[in-house]
Amino acid sequence: QGHGRFPKGIDLLTLADYFALGSRERAYLHVAPAVARLDETYADALTRHLVENRLRHWDAAVRELAARSLGAMPNREEDCCEEALAQRATAADVGERHGAILGLAETVAAGGARDP
Repeated sequence: QGHGRFPKGIDLLTLADYFALGSRERAYLHVAPAVARLDETYADALTRHLVENRLRHWDAAVRELAARSLGAMPNREEDCCEEALAQRATAADVGERHGAILGLAETVAAGGARDP
């Protein structure tokens, strides 16, 4: 009950089950991009969360995974985050600057890989 409130809710539950999310690397690099491909709503929310939260995380390993996950997200029509990341690339906080640069690098690399 309630799965009708979420776009492709059964598919979402199937993809993001307990075992799939048990590994942080698998959750970031495989599950998150697969969920993002289900619906644009999920893609936007996941991308926004990666950019606004995970790329600013105190743990460098999480920032690195977040950047790789951002690069693995499905093709976006518009520059959803590059401008915000570019502004944060000169932040005073080293962790924030690190995350922004990693995020930019992955989105640029992914954009080039997607071009025909």
